[in-house]
Amino acid sequence: MRLHHVVTPLIGLTLLAAASTNGSEGPQRAGRGRMQPQTMHSSAFAALQPVGEAEGWGRVAVHDAELPSGPMRTVQLWLFGMEPGLEYTLVIDGLAIGTVRSRPSGSAVLKLQEPGRGHDPVPENLPPAALLVSAVVYGPELAPTLEGTFTSFTRPPGPSIYEEQIALVDVTGGDSAGMAKVEMQEGGHQEFKTHATGLVPGEIYTVIVDGISLASLTADAQGQARLQLESPDDDNPLPDELLPVSEIVTVEWHGPGGLLLQGSFSGLGDCDTFLGTVMATTEGGLTLETDSQTIEVSTTVETSWLDFGDHELAVGDRVRVEGCWDSDVLVADVIELKNPDRDDACGSVVGPVGEIVEGGFTVEHGARTVAVLTTADTEWEGFVDHLLAVGDRVKVDGCWDGETFLARRVELKRTAKLRSAH
Repeated sequence: MRLHHVVTPLIGLTLLAAASTNGSEGPQRAGRGRMQPQTMHSSAFAALQPVGEAEGWGRVAVHDAELPSGPMRTVQLWLFGMEPGLEYTLVIDGLAIGTVRSRPSGSAVLKLQEPGRGHDPVPENLPPAALLVSAVVYGPELAPTLEGTFTSFTRPPGPSIYEEQIALVDVTGGDSAGMAKVEMQEGGHQEFKTHATGLVPGEIYTVIVDGISLASLTADAQGQARLQLESPDDDNPLPDELLPVSEIVTVEWHGPGGLLLQGSFSGLGDCDTFLGTVMATTEGGLTLETDSQTIEVSTTVETSWLDFGDHELAVGDRVRVEGCWDSDVLVADVIELKNPDRDDACGSVVGPVGEIVEGGFTVEHGARTVAVLTTADTEWEGFVDHLLAVGDRVKVDGCWDGETFLARRVELKRTAKLRSAH
């Protein structure tokens, strides 16, 4: 499926002026004091590698943000290729952080945040992100399984620009989807926009923001509709009740059957840019592996696709993603292809052999199953008097061809017999 798109112009926009511009009528809102984005952001990342004969790998990220409402701390742990159904404990600089149980796939995710916002709190005596040194993951019986060293950086204060983008979910369980975005620019310009797809062509939908009806929109022949309001703007201004846009909370789309789409802003204006490799693609997004962490990325009808041409997003692509956080998902505003000639869609996969077929085999690389294709030119190292077997741990160097990994070299790291002996 082609993920980049062509936006179809909106048909049938009717502003409900009486409901959206008259401050004496309609629901009233109380300000919540969230007019500025974070002013300082420190982060520390650690890549976790196996200790001794242990299996698996992972990432740890610690973020310290100074917000107008006070400091916020976040600790996240991602584990891959671990033994299923076991408990693992994260320890940072000798301090026990938390415990997580691995899934049947061998992956696990732990998130702590202070203030909580629905997550367990970060231990009070954890040093600042910029001072962290090492992380260790202990398995059952407190045996060290993974370890890594932190690398930290601090983002200095930037210009007073606020931006946040969220996905809108179909509350009926249908196929509709949408997005909403707010932005404050230097000089006082503010903007709100929203877009929906999967609508019934010709039907009228009402956009309601924090209880205020903004507009009635008629879905076009492709089942799409959009709304963009700006302040200052003479034609489509934002109502005073919704200023500043950083205080907007809930966005709803109502159709003939009632509430259809809904989403809520966090009020943090937390946006980022990442450069990494695409590890998996889905109908609504992708998994991005950066040098420091694994990120789940969501795409919307508003996502801009740069330098893709006729190329379809594929595993192994090197891309730059600009977007804003919606909980733990980065909602992409821009995705730029950095390897138009596919020269850098190469690398290595490491893990146990899952299945052997004619012309190749599969490797359990972290949380993913990678299909490896071998040819007459593939080099085999360490296989003297040993044939490839299920359970062998191998390292495969090669390049991606769509979802298939073409092997240039296969190195035997450990045989299935030796692996079972530990």
